[in-house]
Amino acid sequence: LAACGSPAPREAAAREQPAAHARAAADTPVSAAARLTGPDSAVLRARIDSVFAKFDRPGSPGCMVTVMDAGRIVFGRGYGSADIERGTPFTTASAFDGASMAKQFTTFGILLLEREGKLSLDDPVQKHLPELPDYGARVTLRHLIHHTSGLRDAETGWLTGGRISDPALIPSLSFPPGERHYYDDTGYDLLGRVTERVSGQSIGEFQRTRIFGPLGMDRTAVAGVRRVRAYAPDRDGEGFHLAMTRDGGGFTTTPEDLARWDANFYDARVGGREVVEAMMREGRLNSGETIPYAMALHTEPYRGLRRLWHGGLSAGYRSQFMRYPDQRTSVLVMCNVYQYAEPNSLAERVSDVVLADEIAEAERRSPGTAAVDVPPPSAAELRRYQGVYVNREEQFVRAVRVHQGQLQMRQWITWYGLRPLGGGRFRVEGQPLTLTFRDAADGARVVEEQADGRRTPLVLRAASDARPSAAELDRYTGAYRSDELRSTWTVSRAGDELRVTGGPRGGLRLRPAGGDVFTDGSYVYVQFRRDSAGRVTGLTAATQRVQNLHFVKRSGP
Repeated sequence: LAACGSPAPREAAAREQPAAHARAAADTPVSAAARLTGPDSAVLRARIDSVFAKFDRPGSPGCMVTVMDAGRIVFGRGYGSADIERGTPFTTASAFDGASMAKQFTTFGILLLEREGKLSLDDPVQKHLPELPDYGARVTLRHLIHHTSGLRDAETGWLTGGRISDPALIPSLSFPPGERHYYDDTGYDLLGRVTERVSGQSIGEFQRTRIFGPLGMDRTAVAGVRRVRAYAPDRDGEGFHLAMTRDGGGFTTTPEDLARWDANFYDARVGGREVVEAMMREGRLNSGETIPYAMALHTEPYRGLRRLWHGGLSAGYRSQFMRYPDQRTSVLVMCNVYQYAEPNSLAERVSDVVLADEIAEAERRSPGTAAVDVPPPSAAELRRYQGVYVNREEQFVRAVRVHQGQLQMRQWITWYGLRPLGGGRFRVEGQPLTLTFRDAADGARVVEEQADGRRTPLVLRAASDARPSAAELDRYTGAYRSDELRSTWTVSRAGDELRVTGGPRGGLRLRPAGGDVFTDGSYVYVQFRRDSAGRVTGLTAATQRVQNLHFVKRSGP
């Protein structure tokens, strides 16, 4: 490995996969991934190497890249180091914190229990967890699986300064169940609890005996497996520091074990074909609209190819697993560094190499999916697009910046690059989103976000440049209380901004966005409420994962 001082990344020694995991029937389609063992393999491997060139140096963390042919590893190579202090290389047996990739196994377990008649996806969650509050609407297991429940995300705890340890106990919802699709972690925590209650086993024991063990996934567990070390860049950009999760918790897995899981989507060795097919079934909203999210698998296509995918993010660990079922090909990128590596876009770039012929054919059949090379926008044009954009109905904030000559967009805690398509349109690298910047009829700058697989775009307006006077800002100051959240925010004026204490650790600095709306400049949305006389009486807070957190003003002007 480069981190050990060798001039090129080393092929990771892949352990032999069980024969039962490789379907070799003569009538099955040829896997695109098989090219990596064919006559052109050297050229393809060199192209993959170029994608990860920046990790190819001593003292750098990096990524383990694995390409699979229906569960058979045909390419496994590490770039950077699993432990930069010791110069330890990555292998296909290296263990990572897979974070949200665990959701697939949670859902698979729920489907196994449904097949056995022990539960129904349309059961209200309180049937199995009667200690939960009445949410004022029927929340089902299906809602939890598809992120349509309206339950508060764990991020609520961050917004309340850690005072909420179990957001599922908050009786109010962000939105009525089935009305929207908003990604959250709370629903999957509850699905794990349902699994334990129905099976009589801990979630770890249930998954070990029903999924991991039968598939030979011996180094996959919810606790107890030693992982590669994880890092984040130093502020000065000159080195890296540890950014680890505790070894005692979380979800740990390896590329070899995920290859065994990948094989099960083809041979259905565990669960049978009915359960495997159910995993790929998309959810629906109350309106009847299909959402691009199946059973813990995103379903947005990539450049005209059908794709099932899900990633994971925890501390310095970053992973992305993309499966192209029609090509029997999967790409897995597992990284051990925060910010410096973005596995979504890296996995797509590997897909571009491995599936080049299939992508070209798909784009020939559907020209609208083709990548377009256009002249890069000028620096002045990029600066015109940067800023903070707001949608008041969705209580949503989107930050766009220019960084090292590239336009970038913030999604949760990650900045994604924007690839120009021409005419103010940009494709988000590593995300199924297209952004279109334009001027509204009233002259305001807006951005339309079109998510793949969704009917209508989300339209956000640029935050207003107007700055309230000191007297106007003072009217917002005071103490705001949410008894439900057991949290009090204290709002004070700091120059031409507002400062919040009592919420997120370190506080928030809120900048005016127009009217009574303020943002932290990239992620948090706050709208102050007034009574009929115009007096400020409360506020509503939101993030990209939590909506409608209501506070009542208890003191102040």
